[in-house]
Amino acid sequence: MIDAQRKVDHGVEDTYNPSNRSMQTWDLNYLKVDTDKAFDVAQQHGGRALMDKDPQQPITYLLDFDSGAHQLRWHVIYGDAESRAKLTVLVDASTGQFMRKE
Repeated sequence: MIDAQRKVDHGVEDTYNPSNRSMQTWDLNYLKVDTDKAFDVAQQHGGRALMDKDPQQPITYLLDFDSGAHQLRWHVIYGDAESRAKLTVLVDASTGQFMRKE
């Protein structure tokens, strides 16, 4: 069992601007897979090896919408920040399918 800290970090509050791409909404129906499934998929694609080396490895989740592909994606980040990640695994948040490693 992994003893993880659970928290939601909303980041810095920003003023709404409809032309800002990061503030565009997406249809909630795209979200069919939660972080537990995304984590399982990420573990199969390199995450397990990192966790075996460091069981206290922080895991961060980022949910984003690729408007060009009309695809909601989980970024399972092995590390405390995306910029310092040892591994990032992208998982389709609608199907639970592995997309790619970064």
